[in-house]
Amino acid sequence: MAKKSLRVGEKLLQDGDSVFQPYVLQKPNSTFTEAFKILRTNVQFSLKLNQPKSLLITSANAREGKTTVSANLAISFANAGFKTILVDTDMRIPTLHKEFNLPNDKGLSNYLNEEVEWKEIIHPVTVENLSIIAAGMIPPNSAELLSTPRMVSLVQALLREYQIAIFDSAPVNLVADTQIISPLMDGVLVVVSSGSTRKGDIKKIRESLQYAKVMGFVMNMLFKNTESYYQYRYKNSYYTKRASTDTDL
Repeated sequence: MAKKSLRVGEKLLQDGDSVFQPYVLQKPNSTFTEAFKILRTNVQFSLKLNQPKSLLITSANAREGKTTVSANLAISFANAGFKTILVDTDMRIPTLHKEFNLPNDKGLSNYLNEEVEWKEIIHPVTVENLSIIAAGMIPPNSAELLSTPRMVSLVQALLREYQIAIFDSAPVNLVADTQIISPLMDGVLVVVSSGSTRKGDIKKIRESLQYAKVMGFVMNMLFKNTESYYQYRYKNSYYTKRASTDTDL
């Protein structure tokens, strides 16, 4: 039997490939996908999307599923007809390019370093209405880059071109990056993990994001015996291995 295949980024993916494919694309009629439709609707009404808005998605710590939520929510918005841009602002451990099978040699870090203009780092994908900005090459000074006026200009430029801009950001309790850019956003969602995110983590989040418009929290990994749990928790361990070197910021 021939392998089932579809395009996500620039390469044809086939069953058995190691590249991750957002679950909303794999199972469009699943309860997992329906959960993202509900989340999309809640965000839509909370942000009042009668004009372009920016949304940042973060988590307390590593391995809590913020990138999975970002990717699948962005696809859900695109499928609903919203012109959507998804930006990987996690320049320490970038992963969105892997999920959408895109190159990462040119992205956000290159733009912030004034090497390219923002339109040069837009990746269209075969999901209608969706475009991606990868993180780019890992810089030694991501917090400083995110603090520059070019980041402010990027947010403004994207909101002139897209109906919603979703920013996948680093875990807020591990590094300073999210705290820096969250005040630029119209709303912030925090992904928390059932059984691992602690009350102390939530308290620290509230302190770190006191100047941000926190809309609410997304509970993740709630049903550990379902396929949804597996898809939500896919290979986030790399961040844990690297994050220990970044916690002194």
